Amino acid sequence: MHPATPPLSMLTVTIALAGLAGGLLFAVTGPSGPAHADSVIVVDSTSQALGEPGCTLPEAILAANHDASVVPDPIGNGGFIDTQCAAGSGIDVIELAPVTYAFSEIIDDASNHLGPTATPLVTSALIIEGRGAVIQRTGTANFRAFAVGPTGDLDLREVHVKGFAARGGNGGNRGGGGGLGAGGAIAVHEGALLVQWSTFEANSATGGDGGDRSDIGGAGGGGGGGLGGWGSSDGGGGGGARGHGASGGGIGNNGGGGGGTVFDAGPTQFREAPGGYRCGGDGAVLSIADEFLVRADGDDAGCAGGGGGGGANGTFGSGDGGAGGYGGGGGGGAWDDGDGGPGGFGGGGGGAAADLIDGCGYCGGSGGGGGFGAGGGGAPGGFVFGGPGDGGTFGGDGSELYGGGGAGLGGAIFGHSATITVSNSTFTHNFAVRGVAGEGGFDDDGAQNGADAGGAIFTVGGTLAVTNSTIAGNESTGDGAGVVVYKPTTGEATSLVLHNAIIAGNTGRDECFVLGGVATSGSNNLVTPHATDARTPCPAITQTADPELGALALNAPGRTPTMAIGALSPAVNTGNLAFAPLDDQRGIARPQFGSADIGAYEFEGGADVTAPRAAPAITSGSGLDGWSTTDVTVNWGWNDGVGSAGIDPELCTLESTSTGEGSAILLTATCTDLAGNVSTAEFTVKVDKTAPTVTCDPAPTYVVGGTPTTGLSATVTDALSGPASSPVTAEVVATDLAEPGVFEKSLTGSDVAGNTMTVACQYVVAYDFLGFLQPVPQSSYKRGSTIPVRFQIGDASGQPISDTAAAALVSPTCLVFVTLDGQTKGCATYNAVSNTFQFDVKTSKALASGDHTVGILVRTVDGDIVNTDSTTVRLR
Repeated sequence: MHPATPPLSMLTVTIALAGLAGGLLFAVTGPSGPAHADSVIVVDSTSQALGEPGCTLPEAILAANHDASVVPDPIGNGGFIDTQCAAGSGIDVIELAPVTYAFSEIIDDASNHLGPTATPLVTSALIIEGRGAVIQRTGTANFRAFAVGPTGDLDLREVHVKGFAARGGNGGNRGGGGGLGAGGAIAVHEGALLVQWSTFEANSATGGDGGDRSDIGGAGGGGGGGLGGWGSSDGGGGGGARGHGASGGGIGNNGGGGGGTVFDAGPTQFREAPGGYRCGGDGAVLSIADEFLVRADGDDAGCAGGGGGGGANGTFGSGDGGAGGYGGGGGGGAWDDGDGGPGGFGGGGGGAAADLIDGCGYCGGSGGGGGFGAGGGGAPGGFVFGGPGDGGTFGGDGSELYGGGGAGLGGAIFGHSATITVSNSTFTHNFAVRGVAGEGGFDDDGAQNGADAGGAIFTVGGTLAVTNSTIAGNESTGDGAGVVVYKPTTGEATSLVLHNAIIAGNTGRDECFVLGGVATSGSNNLVTPHATDARTPCPAITQTADPELGALALNAPGRTPTMAIGALSPAVNTGNLAFAPLDDQRGIARPQFGSADIGAYEFEGGADVTAPRAAPAITSGSGLDGWSTTDVTVNWGWNDGVGSAGIDPELCTLESTSTGEGSAILLTATCTDLAGNVSTAEFTVKVDKTAPTVTCDPAPTYVVGGTPTTGLSATVTDALSGPASSPVTAEVVATDLAEPGVFEKSLTGSDVAGNTMTVACQYVVAYDFLGFLQPVPQSSYKRGSTIPVRFQIGDASGQPISDTAAAALVSPTCLVFVTLDGQTKGCATYNAVSNTFQFDVKTSKALASGDHTVGILVRTVDGDIVNTDSTTVRLR
């Protein structure tokens, strides 16, 4: 399908990663120029074993690394293994059969500082031609498939890598930080990785949990993967890339040794506190002199992958834990003021402890800081000195009693200062999970969980290039369930190049993001957005619709599973042909129809069995908020997809127009393509042709010459789309009150659809009625007598109006009237001396005895009534 060709030589960029039992080391590479294949190594056994009949994949990697058939045993015991593989030479091609390679064991490799792996560390340039081989983890042990070291250059072709798991080591009691879990399938440290025509499925990276604390006092716990002191006064050793640190204790309160790349630390008949092989730091051992004169510190890790040794406790001083190497945890500090050792890259910080009830206020060491992605060590500190360790960039901080959780990064691939290139490959159902902070029986809310990101791929530093690949259905409990690229605080050059990639349908906020100032470039990527996205997105996103991926399946003629796209997928024909490989993951040539598709799968057409699809669009009718104020015409926009037969216009509804009004007018259409496939479509429109009802509120009255504090208002109602807002208002200003009268302003109401109605709402400008001087309310008069009526009207100042204004109200046209029981009796006169209007009402003896109403009425020259007031008198 894909012929064996030489690998692309890689530019190597360096970054270390450490993470305790499950620690990592990674490399990333970028193409610079072709090299020739120097040898071919045929794997003829599906076994994982070393030294048994046949050439296994682990043995083939050793033969390639050493350019020999007989190679040193990777466990580092001085022995040799006859691999029965062809000897490597320069750039090697390892050929697999298209079968399943089930791996259940961890290869004992003392040089692998990246943690448990099913194969030896790749340290040379090699190609693995899978031809559809499935490489799968079985059993329950946590380990990844491949690890690539700083000198390694791995070109992985046509393989299906499934079910591998990397897990950071748990922090030891008391308070060790959890280790980084990264690169569930492949970890690359300062090396190169090229992935082509391959599938990564259901691989995972999980951070280690922070250490608990079973009691107050006692030794600080080791770093991730290390064991705690369990109540002794010594410090436990930090966990190594694979081996556990030892518990402290024994003769003289010695510290525990740090774990190694292969073995746990532990006492032997010759040594009391040795570190684990290889690279574990020795725990501190007190001599008689040491007991009284010095504080004995644990040794730092001897090399990458080792844990730091634990500190020992002397009478007058407590030793510090040693520093972890790359991937190793820091050693625990001894009781009661020894500091926990710092973790290496990915290694959890060592814990420290003090007896909080011994009254030693100045006692208490500091917890060790976690390496990148690892949790900090716990430490209560004293009143003055000491305190918890900080987590690494993605690790959780420790607290007084508990270790912080480690991060889970890169469910399938993790790269540190590496050059990683991915082409024509599929990633699905991979996941990253954070480690949780330690907890126990004491109140302490300070320890933090680790972070998790990059459900499929996570890189820090170096270069990641992804072309025509599909990354879908992966998961992260945090951000970035697809791809995350982070530029470290060291300022190391970090870049992401993304062409024609599908990153969609991954759970967790932000499908793909960069952090810290990553240099980005690319073209024509399909990345689906989330409403909660908050990070800097990956570059060159040109499509955001659902790519309509099929389930993972072995789609012919491919030899690794893919996720198919159909003729109507937005990924079809929307890629950038200039950057597309010559074929897709299955070996189908690109392009099939004009331009390349986005993703790992190229749609090639075939028999048309897909019905047309409508893309209805409104071509006439307009309004607001999804409503129209006129009948709506819809163009159905039928599409039969790339490579299909095409629609038959005579058998397709091309346009539809609504009638009437309603909030859910259903339009329907059918279409038959030239292959006979029939499709139906529906489209709902909302039409409101009726203007709203606008009802003026009661007309307000203002005093002439006043300053208004309120305006006019009207209520808007609409039975269909509803009012856009209600009430609507109009402002009344001081100049509107210059003259008395009845005036109006226009108020316009709108409905949600955009229909409007304008009405004129009135307001009254009146005089201020200052009251009746006569008659006195409830005063009594004889029927037939005269009732004197005296009153004043004023302006906004509260004073009677001027004589000039008053005179104008009575002459030449009378505008002020006096009434009795609502009947006008005559025009009032004005007395300029008393500033009063007056009129004498002559009553009739025929009027009934009882209460009667005396009133006044003021008009404008236009006839508007601006004032009406009254009082009650009694006739007898």
